[in-house]
Amino acid sequence: MIWHKCRRHHSRVFFDCLEPTFGHIDKCLGQTNPIVSCPGLTMHSELNPDELRSPGISPTTIRFAVGTEAPKDLIRHLIHTARLAIDPDIPGFSNRFLADAELDALIRECYVMTHRRYIDARLNDSVTS
Repeated sequence: MIWHKCRRHHSRVFFDCLEPTFGHIDKCLGQTNPIVSCPGLTMHSELNPDELRSPGISPTTIRFAVGTEAPKDLIRHLIHTARLAIDPDIPGFSNRFLADAELDALIRECYVMTHRRYIDARLNDSVTS
């Protein structure tokens, strides 16, 4: 992606445009709906650039915790939000998201990997109990 071309302004507009599909972290912890946070604008906003870089946070970092919604629907919302918030200043930004076939493959891979880890953990729990 070309996030390095984005500025703090783009992150703020993008972040704000995600409502109401995504809840913000201060409203949703412990729930199954997706949440989004922008640490450089919220919980870590008091840190200077060097302090942000140390844990791998940039002023444009956006973190997601996906809930129980369909991943493809959420990604479509992200693409639409990027068109509104970023494309006017960085034309074509939203076109850099994965195409549908690539997205389907990634979602399938993530589901299989997640379920495999869950099954492996359950099997290991049975052996050690």
